[in-house]
Amino acid sequence: MKEIKSKTINFKILLFALSFLFFFISTNDLNSLNLYVLSIVISLIGLAFYQITLDKQGIVKKNLLFPFLKTTKTWEQIKYYVPVKEFNIDYYSSYRFDIYSLFERLIYNRLIKREVIKSSTGELQVISNCIWFVDRNDKVYLRLNLDYISNSKEVLRSIDLNEKMYGDKFEVYNPSFPFFGKKNFDSTYFPRNDEEIMNLENKLTDSEKIKLNNLRNRKTKGDKVYQISRDLNLNMFFRKTE
Repeated sequence: MKEIKSKTINFKILLFALSFLFFFISTNDLNSLNLYVLSIVISLIGLAFYQITLDKQGIVKKNLLFPFLKTTKTWEQIKYYVPVKEFNIDYYSSYRFDIYSLFERLIYNRLIKREVIKSSTGELQVISNCIWFVDRNDKVYLRLNLDYISNSKEVLRSIDLNEKMYGDKFEVYNPSFPFFGKKNFDSTYFPRNDEEIMNLENKLTDSEKIKLNNLRNRKTKGDKVYQISRDLNLNMFFRKTE
């Protein structure tokens, strides 16, 4: 296969660094803007820019400013990839007004045409189309946000040629990832058939079982419950049309 390179930007880190710099400028506190502070800002900006490389060997994610910060996996080390549609609460655009949220509304929302919906409780949620790569130790070692990659279709075709997909696209509410280390991938919570769904239901807590039964009762009465179930991380028990 031919080598494919793609640049990606972590806009959250970039905007945080720029808002940090803008704070000193807007408050006329330029005396505090010393070499030490500038080095922190530049470092943060550098952490936002990455390059993804796919070739016949595997996948490499490398920081452009700090090339020693990189993640490398061969295709053999990857167990499967998981297409995930993430629904994250958009904390800033709904009710807060500060420098960071101002940057988010004026810049971030214009740079990235994000799909935003209202949750069942009225909160705004940002939708991200992602791929999670799971290694042989059942760890999510790499997450790609396809919305941030210009040649995402070419990248996805290359991944399809080399790796097997873990089921269809899953919808996950507010997934968390550690700043350091890797996220555990518990396949139990990503059921692909009736048997796996039954096993998952047996592992639910008592409170989760009560919520699930309430949703099923509402469904029998003709209510649409899928969106509510997704906000409760119970959507694997319902079809998207329900």
